[in-house]
Amino acid sequence: MVHEIIRRHLNQPAKLTGIVGLCVYLSLGYLLKIKLTYDYANWTNNYALLRGYLRAAHVHGLTLSFLIIFYAFLIEFSGLGDKLKKVAVTLAISGVILMPITLVLSGFGIKILILSHISIIMIISSVFILAAAHIKKGLR
Repeated sequence: MVHEIIRRHLNQPAKLTGIVGLCVYLSLGYLLKIKLTYDYANWTNNYALLRGYLRAAHVHGLTLSFLIIFYAFLIEFSGLGDKLKKVAVTLAISGVILMPITLVLSGFGIKILILSHISIIMIISSVFILAAAHIKKGLR
């Protein structure tokens, strides 16, 4: 019974992305805490910009991972067609993956912060699709 529930939820890409994201970004936060604890002076002075970007990636990654899991539950009851549901989920997953990765790479000096804006547009678009579906469903 429990095995079936776990298998059913992990077969959905948005939920799996959220769960993997939670594990990855919790680990990143733990690594940041370890680095700050054992190398405080060097980490806060010489690597302040990198630390800031990694903290932002940790926070954004965790928040977006929780939101994508919530989004996956909501989209099941949206009444969207399969194609539109797939587009919305793909936009959401792409945005959730792209945002923290962009922040991590920016911390290492790769200037691709414009991709974070694209990821925001992807996430907002997927939310608009979901909201429109629920509004349309509520009006019937």
